Amino acid sequence: MWAIIKFDKNNLSSLKKEFKKKLGEDLKVYAPKLSVERFIKNKLTKKEFNLLGDYIFFFHKEFKNQKIINLASLEYSKVINKKIVYADMISPQFLEEKNGDLKNISFFSKKARGSMARFIIKNKIIDHSEINNFNYDRYSFNPALSSELKPVFTRKLIS
Repeated sequence: MWAIIKFDKNNLSSLKKEFKKKLGEDLKVYAPKLSVERFIKNKLTKKEFNLLGDYIFFFHKEFKNQKIINLASLEYSKVINKKIVYADMISPQFLEEKNGDLKNISFFSKKARGSMARFIIKNKIIDHSEINNFNYDRYSFNPALSSELKPVFTRKLIS
């Protein structure tokens, strides 16, 4: 299983320990790096960047062919090679309702994905269907708009 999780740099070690305690030592954690080399004033400098920013991958071999919850943005999700993941990716969508119209506002979606990551960790959720109970930041599960791999959460936009 691959899981993409947004993390707080201050809590990364405790997050790793918690997942390893639950899933065992077969858990691997990846934070892909981008190495940049350039010349500054005739001197070669190297700098590494976390390719996914505040996101990391978790992989556990026992969960091949399972469903995983993808809380990365659409841009980051495109990086995943689906030929090697071997899992259905559940990608929650967060929509704002204003004047009867539903819109995806990226700023709010980013915050909602982070809130869902906290919800999953805090509630120690293992079964993917339990994310439908997510109700942080006034979002609620909308079964009429949802599918198995794309649960939709809506809220009224406060103007």
